[in-house]
Amino acid sequence: MHKAPSILLAAPSFCVTGMRVRTLNENELKPELARIPGLWHEVLSSGLLTSTNSESVFAVYSGYESDHTGAYDLTVGTQSLAADQQSLVTTEVPTNDYLLFEAHAESAEALHSAVFTAWQQVWQFFSTDTEWRRSYSADFERYDSPLQATLHIAVEKL
Repeated sequence: MHKAPSILLAAPSFCVTGMRVRTLNENELKPELARIPGLWHEVLSSGLLTSTNSESVFAVYSGYESDHTGAYDLTVGTQSLAADQQSLVTTEVPTNDYLLFEAHAESAEALHSAVFTAWQQVWQFFSTDTEWRRSYSADFERYDSPLQATLHIAVEKL
């Protein structure tokens, strides 16, 4: 059973500055090839997010090679960081329509698992007949608290 997205949101463009990796979903399922856990570790241990106590943290999926099976970039950061350090990059999230999928956890340690479950719901939702298709322009996770994240999946109406 899959959970339907909660809402369609038309969102204006914005930029996120942070650290980036390029990866494949196939590699992320293999611990020895996974790059996303290392990116999160680097971002969290770097102190970049310490001054953003009340600011949302974003994980932006962009630069899609094709679809969910191809390579993509993942940038983790905020809207207020400046790309003045060599290791920081800025990614633009274009104006788009987004379907929202929620991830809720009982503890901060469990949020990673809840976000992965939400991504499984995304993949299952788009594998069925729906009036929407993913545009693969840029998707993002928005973290407003240590216990919840909202996945914004860019879509086009069929």
